[in-house]
Amino acid sequence: MKKINGFLIGALFGLIVSFFSYETVFADITENEIRSVVRIDIVDVYSNEVIEGGSGTIINEDGDILTNFHVIEKVVSYPDDYLLSICLTLDSKNLPECGLPAQVDSYLEAIDLALIFLSLDETTQEYLMLKAYLINENYTLPVIQINYENPKIGEELNILGYPGVGFETITYTKGVVSGFLYPKEGEGVRFIKTDAQINPGNSGGAAFDSNNKFIGVPTFGFASETFGFMDYIIPTNVVDTFINWAYAEVGSDEDKQYEMELNKFIQQEKEAFGDFGIYEWEIGWLYLIGAVVVLVIAIVIWRRAE
Repeated sequence: MKKINGFLIGALFGLIVSFFSYETVFADITENEIRSVVRIDIVDVYSNEVIEGGSGTIINEDGDILTNFHVIEKVVSYPDDYLLSICLTLDSKNLPECGLPAQVDSYLEAIDLALIFLSLDETTQEYLMLKAYLINENYTLPVIQINYENPKIGEELNILGYPGVGFETITYTKGVVSGFLYPKEGEGVRFIKTDAQINPGNSGGAAFDSNNKFIGVPTFGFASETFGFMDYIIPTNVVDTFINWAYAEVGSDEDKQYEMELNKFIQQEKEAFGDFGIYEWEIGWLYLIGAVVVLVIAIVIWRRAE
């Protein structure tokens, strides 16, 4: 009887700890940060079906959305065949409000960033109905704070997005800053490394520090049964330069200045990782390490067989 009572007390204690741990984890993120992240759907114009998608972050009161280029690449490459559709996150508990048309404003494939905007026709009945609905839901465009200083190794970070494994609702993952990638020593951070999971669909979403300040764009990750996984975030020093370039008047001194800075990022990446960039560089190393491991195992088996 004492053993049973001890077990029940332990189980009850575990449930209490789990409950408060759950509340603590999700208390880190407010509804403002949650609503700043949107789902981006790529729609086939012929079938009117969503064929793929990703995430994006509302960066200002005008509703401009920052995302990865690879999320909207199909729309850029085949504008007659695919459309952008945005799903607004109203809160953390319900499905997003979908079907809002959007267009591409600016993009730069070499650094995998893009800026898009909602292209609503304010004279249509659909727009008026959406506006009335959002007013009824007390929805206002969120305003995020941006941290322009790189976080430190070991600092906690939070990621929000719409990964495919999370189905249709917004998904939160948590991790720490695991390190940085510097394309060239002393030339600034190009990527933040993290152990927080970035799954397909998370791309283009938002990474926040422990103070709920935006620190970058979750972009890609690598996973291996042998070597584990590591995910990567484009930091705000690159994001800020891209946004300033996108907003600068074409041909102006500002435009030329930011274009030079972006070209510097691109050149640094080529010098560090080759013409194929960080993605293929990382994949290449994984294949090389995997090949070495297989070779070592084969040698061991061969020697034991002698």
